[in-house]
Amino acid sequence: MSHLTAKNCRAVAVAALLLLSSAELCLAADPWADRVRNFQPGAGAGFGADQLPAIVLGPPVGAGALEGSSHVVSLGNGGSLTLAFRDNLVFDGPGDDLVVFENAFYVGGNAEQVFTEYAFVEVSDDGRRWLRFDFDPATGLGLAGRTPVWAGVEIDPLGPSAGGDRFDIADLGLSFVRYLRLVDVDGQVADLGDSLPSAGSAGFDLDAAAALNSSRPGRVLGRVLSAGAPVAGARVKLIPLGDGRRLRRRTRVSGRFRFARVLPSGDYRLKARLPGKPWTTALVYLDLEQLLVSRDLQLQ
Repeated sequence: MSHLTAKNCRAVAVAALLLLSSAELCLAADPWADRVRNFQPGAGAGFGADQLPAIVLGPPVGAGALEGSSHVVSLGNGGSLTLAFRDNLVFDGPGDDLVVFENAFYVGGNAEQVFTEYAFVEVSDDGRRWLRFDFDPATGLGLAGRTPVWAGVEIDPLGPSAGGDRFDIADLGLSFVRYLRLVDVDGQVADLGDSLPSAGSAGFDLDAAAALNSSRPGRVLGRVLSAGAPVAGARVKLIPLGDGRRLRRRTRVSGRFRFARVLPSGDYRLKARLPGKPWTTALVYLDLEQLLVSRDLQLQ
């Protein structure tokens, strides 16, 4: 499968509406996390919580190598926060795919001594099945909270010099991710934050998260018809032929249906029927170069 970078997206011409290309969709996709799905504060949490969700959405506000940014939410010891990507998804492309920004800094300017407050990094394509990145407890590699954040006005927040901790979802055997969960390590891995009292600001401090390889989700839309007339209230299912979540809809008065935020991960079976009637079935295909399918289904 070929993968489109933002640069490539800008170079591709605009296609016709029903053959909408990845170029258009990539240009429209915001790479930043879009929603706080869940926040479970741990002991000592509280800092920044009154500014949720906005404070963890959008680009980071880095303070550089010598101090930690205050543009964060403290999870507390053992706390967790789950983010959702809604208008985009993270796909497995070249290099790392996901970046998480904390507020680590070099103690006394010494790059060999980093003030760390770690979090386990977990991802999911459907919000139900979660996978955690492997990590090295000695170095912190594979955890979030290792790297200072330099991103600012003159530094591309997604560029290699921006800082933050980066992850390749291929390490977990995933092609796409729509959910990210950060879980404070709560002493399971040693970090310098354990050694200081931090009432109200304990644990991992989340600033932002983004997709380095970002794409719009897929969409499947169309109409259900009978003898050429639209059918209201028909049941419509979109079923992945591999792993994934089944989606269900009812048609509108116009007979139309729409599935948004679909993983562009290959073949799907599209089915429609009225109660007590046989299913009408069609196969549709979505990938990063075909993110929109329009299909009418004629009931038997």
